[in-house]
Amino acid sequence: SMAFKYLLISKNICSTFSNGNPDICLVYCYIGDMFLRMNEPVWAIRSFWKAKTLRENILGGDSLDTATIYNNIGVCLYYLKEFYHSQAFIKLAYEIYKEYE
Repeated sequence: SMAFKYLLISKNICSTFSNGNPDICLVYCYIGDMFLRMNEPVWAIRSFWKAKTLRENILGGDSLDTATIYNNIGVCLYYLKEFYHSQAFIKLAYEIYKEYE
């Protein structure tokens, strides 16, 4: 609960960043990670999806940072037993990673 409290404080700080700053979605990534560790994949995927939307709008869909979020969404979908969709997101992340090797 303490981590969640500090993440919400961080969210308020990140909201002061400019709209073009890709770091505005970091809080959503950490909140998603926290929910995933609490075994709440539905809430985690909501947080990661918000981060995905922000990153795609700022950096585009083919950046490493966005690929990391695709991978996280794939993990959430795996926990929800959505294996087909999970595989698609993880493959997409892998293909982006390969481009940067």
